[in-house]
Amino acid sequence: MISNSMFLENFQSYNELCGVSIPVYKRPAELYLCLQSIIRAGGKYRIPIFITDDSADHTNQSVINAIKNIYPFVYHRLNERNLGIDRNILASVDFCRCKFAWILGEDDRMLPDACEKMIQVLEQLDNKVRFVYANYSAVDDEVSMVLREKAIDLNEDMLVKDDIFLSRYAWSIGFIGACVVCKESWTAVARERYAGTYYAHVGTIMEMVKGGSVYMVSDSLILNRCGTAAVFSWADDAFNVLYGWEKLINKLRSQYSQDVCDDAIGSFEQAHGLNSLKLLAYLRADGMYSYDKYRKYIRVRQKGLKSIFALVLAFVPPPLFRVMRYVLHSWRKLVCIRIK
Repeated sequence: MISNSMFLENFQSYNELCGVSIPVYKRPAELYLCLQSIIRAGGKYRIPIFITDDSADHTNQSVINAIKNIYPFVYHRLNERNLGIDRNILASVDFCRCKFAWILGEDDRMLPDACEKMIQVLEQLDNKVRFVYANYSAVDDEVSMVLREKAIDLNEDMLVKDDIFLSRYAWSIGFIGACVVCKESWTAVARERYAGTYYAHVGTIMEMVKGGSVYMVSDSLILNRCGTAAVFSWADDAFNVLYGWEKLINKLRSQYSQDVCDDAIGSFEQAHGLNSLKLLAYLRADGMYSYDKYRKYIRVRQKGLKSIFALVLAFVPPPLFRVMRYVLHSWRKLVCIRIK
């Protein structure tokens, strides 16, 4: 538990090098845990937190007030209207007043040494890059065990050319917690053109790094919650989110080669198992896949036996897949790294 005693120093100003931008909706319990993790990691560095709130009410206000009572650098803006996922992410970065903005989801957790590592990187780079990639771990919805230690398996920090990053690694920054952006470069991009893809931040980042390089941090700095549909704020629109990636990449074809863009679509599909029966079974477990979804999204993309199996999955009772998921979760408890 964080208390006032941890912040007895009379802070005069916040750290202007890097701030955390959080687009939020209506998950106050998760937001509280997220904010606590940021303060633990960045409190001694005076890292400010900028929150843009799409709730259109005061759902999150009590949590934010509680955090403000123990940490002075929390700035909250309630949006006048619901902006939606894309535009609220963009707005959260615009709201940040620092040189770099580290975007974070309201249910993400920052690891204890994350801010120390990122500040060292930003100071070392000294204006040489416009975007820093923060590696992350996938964890279960209870944040009790590690499902995947690193999103990208890197042995050391490295610089990667923009086209290589897009073709091989950009799929992983669909997770906003991986993104640390230079505000000056960010604001130079016409960001609205990417809104509606569910990956407006990715389009903005790839446009602003065009002709340059991306610095990739090998250590995992963030915990990304995965699991049931309840984890994701976009669960009701899962298929539009998944196929929004191709829509986003098509908007980048005027700036990157066709081969690079095709590879970016392929790496996303491989990383997420897009169009696989395994993914459809996962979505069916929570009622996100149905015959209507099959007709709209899957029938035109699948052929032969795979299409038949996909059709069958649309009619399998969801509880069957939930039982299978429970068995898998029980097995993971035995083999996965536990989080203390």
